[in-house]
Amino acid sequence: MALVSFDQVSLELGDITLFREIDFNIEQDERICLIGRNGAGKSTLLALINGRLQPDHGEIRYRQNIRISQLEQQLPDDLDSSVAEVIEQGLTELRTLINQYHQLSKQHLDRQGLRELEVLQHRIEISGGWKIDQQVEMVMSQLELPAEKRLSQLSGGWQRRVALGKALVSSPDILLLDEPTNHLDIATIEWLEHKVRGYQGSVVFITHDRTLLQKLATRIVEIDRGKLISYSCDYRKYLILKEQAILEEDTRNLLFDKNWRKRKTGSGRASRRGVPAMRDACVHYWPCVKSAPNVSSARAGRAFISKPRSGRAARWLKPEISRWFSRASSRSCRSPIP
Repeated sequence: MALVSFDQVSLELGDITLFREIDFNIEQDERICLIGRNGAGKSTLLALINGRLQPDHGEIRYRQNIRISQLEQQLPDDLDSSVAEVIEQGLTELRTLINQYHQLSKQHLDRQGLRELEVLQHRIEISGGWKIDQQVEMVMSQLELPAEKRLSQLSGGWQRRVALGKALVSSPDILLLDEPTNHLDIATIEWLEHKVRGYQGSVVFITHDRTLLQKLATRIVEIDRGKLISYSCDYRKYLILKEQAILEEDTRNLLFDKNWRKRKTGSGRASRRGVPAMRDACVHYWPCVKSAPNVSSARAGRAFISKPRSGRAARWLKPEISRWFSRASSRSCRSPIP
């Protein structure tokens, strides 16, 4: 059974549809990297996974008693707290369960109350047991953290280590990492890579560090225009598969455009009247073409370029501009930046 399952999930933020009827599973021991352009919804997808956001439509199902923890993108802000105090914050839920157990155990319980007490005991045991201090000390020892120092005394890299300790202390089934290499030097990034590779659980992460992506990811999930596209491979293989998908999409779009022009004009040739309108639309969507020379219908060459959202738009430009513009649009819009 999957740890987390998305079933036809949709989410809108204001007037923007971030996800449209997406299906997505997280399996045991996966390391999934989320990629897509800025604003595509990568951090929002993490918020849906950990339950901070609820979908507008669809359902998110979790395995029973699942534990999910997240390393936030920003550094901790409670700088007056000691390292040990910050790490212990990762066990807030466990401490709540223990307090509930002690309060319930002091009451005179009927059969129903005894069952509730048994359930609480089971949840405490699978969450790491009763010895919170021992769990905190173990994590600090593993990460080589100075227990008594306050965060204000630590560098950004060490504060990042403390935040990771807070995320790891509960031994989560799924660890969420949002830009984990922020504020880290090269040595600490290598240390983080080693820790994540040896982690006994599933990891879902976002990063712009392509070296880290290549070394860690066992699956890549691309967010593109409200949909998720899954690639069960590393980053190098993904680039090859993505290029093939772009070529296939170009072929389909070219055929669509050709058939559309045939239906519109009654032949395979476009009318001269349509050229200026197409040129103006191109300038509207692609400001960088405004400086291009005027395009006459007599010398117009054909260039099909996908818009970032619709994916379809017929554009007419001079042949030399077409070749340059196709390459530029492929780099900036068609090839997602992790």
